[in-house]
Amino acid sequence: MQASPGKMRTPFKLDELEPTAEITIGFKQVTELSWRQKLSLDACTDCGRCEVSCPAFAAGTPLSPRMVVQKLKGELWRVYGRGEEAKDVVASGLIEEDEVWACTTCAACVEACPVLISPFEYLLEIRRALTLEGRLDRRKSGMLTNLSRVFNPYGLSPAERESFLRELREMGVKLVSENPGAEYLYWIGCASHYDARSREIVKSMVKILQAAGISFAILGDEELCTGDPARRMGEEGRYQELALTNIETFNRHNIRKILVHCPHCFNTFKNEYPDLGGRYEVVHHTQLIGELLRTGRLKLRKKLGGKLTLHDSCYLGRVNGIVEEPRDIIGEAVETGSFVEMKRNRRNSFCCGAGGANYWYEVKRRDRESVLRLNEALETGAGTMVVECPYCMQMFGDAARIADAEDKIKIRDIAEVVAECI
Repeated sequence: MQASPGKMRTPFKLDELEPTAEITIGFKQVTELSWRQKLSLDACTDCGRCEVSCPAFAAGTPLSPRMVVQKLKGELWRVYGRGEEAKDVVASGLIEEDEVWACTTCAACVEACPVLISPFEYLLEIRRALTLEGRLDRRKSGMLTNLSRVFNPYGLSPAERESFLRELREMGVKLVSENPGAEYLYWIGCASHYDARSREIVKSMVKILQAAGISFAILGDEELCTGDPARRMGEEGRYQELALTNIETFNRHNIRKILVHCPHCFNTFKNEYPDLGGRYEVVHHTQLIGELLRTGRLKLRKKLGGKLTLHDSCYLGRVNGIVEEPRDIIGEAVETGSFVEMKRNRRNSFCCGAGGANYWYEVKRRDRESVLRLNEALETGAGTMVVECPYCMQMFGDAARIADAEDKIKIRDIAEVVAECI
């Protein structure tokens, strides 16, 4: 239904709206769906493959993507087949709010569907309608307030990251204003600005970039959230406010290439900013590290011992097709035979549970997706679980504590693995 499962529809452009324009987004009734969305519902054969692949369903949340599609399909036939009046799908109880908010937007359902139906597209559009009506709990509304007030979802003062920026400056990292000709803008992202563990990803990447002689710079205080969590929450206006501000900053500094280590930032810049006029070459750190190793610009002086396994981030692997690059990197960094795959890997990976803005609120569930996935990693016998995303790192770090497995397996970003081998 979408060119990319990671690209949400842009229902309006904030900078083109008339002051008196009335905004209506999302849908409450099936009559408000596009003809393609209606056709997609009618195409469902109820095979259940989406349900089998869904991490939210596996974790015991109220969500079954199969049932969401089937219920909407039934409503579609009730309205158009029998000519009955359309109902508000949430207010009528057809779709429960707990179902709507349980989705991690990991796109496993789309990957599994033989006719490419996207159940989570409908859920995101319902979120937009709920958010427009202000039907959010304290944690959801609090995250959106944080983005408006201090431009990061954590709600932390920008001063909180000053010590980290000073540390990066001491490592020789320059601001874009100091190095306007830099090849790459290194986008640090909210997680690595404000989470102590995720900051190690940045320091490892700085070490790698400097070792390879790559010209790069950072925005420092000018860097705001990409807006991804707001958009996945359903708050399109807040997303576009942040996106347009970032695009203005990029254009003012003549940015052409953006390096990121967060798959969510990567997806937003690559697939969604172009709708608002922000077109840049966006590179994930696994892509750049892989290229540096292939071309010989980066050389590793040692290989790591012990078994490693890799968790494919949903927004990197399944959504954006980057699956071989991290494996090539690990192949260079470890001894032959040290890398072991989990049973679900590459585009068939299993979500950590943080996507779709789920990181910022509580979902009713029997198990945590992160613990289920960590157990798969433990089954391989690996002593290290390699990740490509700061939110995956945080989720699995928590999972290791919950499962009392901190002494059994380490969670490390792929940049940390490579930096140790330089």
